[in-house]
Amino acid sequence: MAEISGYNPNINNNPASRQLNRPGDVAQTGGIKGSQRVQKALDNAAIEDAKRQQQQQPFQTIARRMTPRDVINQLLQMGIRPSQENRSLATKMLLSGLELSSENFESLGTLLSGLPKTASTEQAAILMVTKGLNSRAGTQNLAAFLEQNPELSKQMLEMLQASATARSALGQTSGLLSPQLSNQLAAMLSALDGYVSLLPKEFKDKVQKGTGTFSNAEILTNTRAVRALIDGVARQVQEATPHQTSEVNNLLTALGTLSKSAQNVAQNLIVQAILSRPDEREDAALQEKFSYWQIPYGLGNPAQTIELLLERDKKAKHRNINPRRTKLVLKTESEALGEISAEVEVEDDNLDFRFNTNDENIRKLISANVDELRKKLETYSYKTKTVRVVKRSLDVKNFLIPTLDFNTLTRVQTEV
Repeated sequence: MAEISGYNPNINNNPASRQLNRPGDVAQTGGIKGSQRVQKALDNAAIEDAKRQQQQQPFQTIARRMTPRDVINQLLQMGIRPSQENRSLATKMLLSGLELSSENFESLGTLLSGLPKTASTEQAAILMVTKGLNSRAGTQNLAAFLEQNPELSKQMLEMLQASATARSALGQTSGLLSPQLSNQLAAMLSALDGYVSLLPKEFKDKVQKGTGTFSNAEILTNTRAVRALIDGVARQVQEATPHQTSEVNNLLTALGTLSKSAQNVAQNLIVQAILSRPDEREDAALQEKFSYWQIPYGLGNPAQTIELLLERDKKAKHRNINPRRTKLVLKTESEALGEISAEVEVEDDNLDFRFNTNDENIRKLISANVDELRKKLETYSYKTKTVRVVKRSLDVKNFLIPTLDFNTLTRVQTEV
């Protein structure tokens, strides 16, 4: 069996010849200090060398197409459970250009709490957060607008019809209400009819004054005041008739319908203001931002509404509308023309037109009148560069709520 010896012939194993350093020796103390200085110098040199290497070899930026897995990872990093519902909402945020952050996700959760989880509601909540608004009622109104796309002219016509019904019901309550209350209600309904009937003209007048001064604020204030007056009179009728008859009940029902129709008009005006509000973010991928109005063109049967969009100036500090550099979108529908829309690019005195309609006869009619259009615009010192007539139906929501294509989104990993 081989033996293992502790003897090493290359080392001096004579104990007497070894130099022993005792704790108090100067050589022992000086050796430790010298070793520490050497080690510190080596550490500093290593740090400087690492810095030089880092400067010479910067972090490589990696850009690739985003995948659903990236959405899941981002949710996990934010401490949010990557359920199907949360993944869907996160994806919609990205497609709408809204940063996928914990703060934004929490704001959306607050707005959506207690509301039905529909595509329109989620889109409305994302729009509200994008525009820096935090109103659940505003989210509900916006969601209803996106889902139903109500026309302001039809809503105003419903107000007139509800007012006529209330006036008829009032006539059936002769002797049941005091003369003073009956006269007050009759005067209110008459004033309401006159006000609503003149709204189309008021809208047109505001448009003709120029885009910079156009506002729905005054009309919204008046509509709210009308509704408050209706509700106040309805309470007086209830208090004056403790033993309500069928005639009084019919009147109260008619006043309730009238109040609801006034509320619908007010909500429509509020939604227009929300959609026209500039975003509180700058998104290079979604640069087109529009202000939006519905203009009641007529309250006949059928009522006609013109949807008007004006692009805000990308180069302006506050994204105001510049009449000399903008894009105008008009859309309406009538029995004579059907659905028709026009897109007009304005650059100083130069105009580019694109008309959209699915009716072949209307397309031929527009094409046949291009020269007449050019001549009329020349009288206003405008030059018509191009006029195109396209077979298609235009959806204004694509301008109001632009979205990105998920397949074009890029995941970028870089050093900050």
